[in-house]
Amino acid sequence: MAGPADQPLSTADIVALTVTYGRRIALIRLCVQSLEALGIPRLVIVGNGVDAAYKLELEALKTTANLAITIVHLDKNVGAGAGFTAAIRHARAELGDRYLWLLDDDNCPRPGALEALRHAAKQCDPLHSLIAFTSLRGERFPLWLNAAKTGQGEGVFYRKSSISSLDVRRIPEFVLKRLRSSPPSLPLMTEVDSSPEAQGVDIPGGPYGGFFIHSRHIDVIGYPDERFVLYFDDLEWTNRVRRHGGHVVLVPGCVVDDAEGDWAAGDAQPTGRSRFFMIDLLRSENPKRLYYSIRNNIYFKSRYWSDGWVITAANVTMFVTLALGLGLVLRRPRNAWTMVSAAFDGVTGRLGGSL
Repeated sequence: MAGPADQPLSTADIVALTVTYGRRIALIRLCVQSLEALGIPRLVIVGNGVDAAYKLELEALKTTANLAITIVHLDKNVGAGAGFTAAIRHARAELGDRYLWLLDDDNCPRPGALEALRHAAKQCDPLHSLIAFTSLRGERFPLWLNAAKTGQGEGVFYRKSSISSLDVRRIPEFVLKRLRSSPPSLPLMTEVDSSPEAQGVDIPGGPYGGFFIHSRHIDVIGYPDERFVLYFDDLEWTNRVRRHGGHVVLVPGCVVDDAEGDWAAGDAQPTGRSRFFMIDLLRSENPKRLYYSIRNNIYFKSRYWSDGWVITAANVTMFVTLALGLGLVLRRPRNAWTMVSAAFDGVTGRLGGSL
């Protein structure tokens, strides 16, 4: 990794970027307030196909906020990847070279987040070297939280060639975990050193929310792949930093809180979670989310996070076999077929689609 930066990270050089949709003014106000508290001077908001009423609410926010807000509207909701692409393009065209801090519209950086980024920047040179930072998103992202706890970052993408946690090389371990009387405990924020000086952890990538990179490096890694539509576009894009010889550093002291839960607790899966993720997938009530989550998982893993085609093919075959078998047992043939189709499209690279 590169040596220390020759100049400190200046707040004036940071622009925050976020993408919003639906009617989420209460959440985005919280995001804005947290940025104001940190002294971030600029925010670009992309309205991803929002209606006229929400546009008016965003314009009103623009006039009352204590930071400069630019609003870019897209005609329809085209997904987070296309939304952040629009935000990045606008920031580069209108503001020139800046550090870009990507945030979900419900993300609220804690008071010490900026100090932690400054400390991390002192240890390396994120301006002249291909180095990006990513924030700690708490217990919503347990794999990243575990990386901060243990100092081991490779596990945030699960094992190479696996389909989520499904891996033919670890079947006995997988079965034993499911037979336990209680599920394995997940790391807690209280177990992690989140002080500004906490040691960073090299990881393969992370979500959009909390990702911090200088705009000049976009010339190297490009923009998010809009063909993903939903899911894994963030991991694929941020992982390009490493694939181009750079580093993504998880900064434990840069904590970003989420004001809203994730999709797994929402309409894509039932409220009651089982011990086996395949059953949860088969019970999904949102076919599009189900399809994109599987297709993009397999597309990404087979190309960029793989131990070779033999293991990947074995895992995909096991996934398809389980989907068909459990689909019959649970009487969910439609979802089973969606999962099989998604697996096929992921392997063959058939991307695209709409929300």
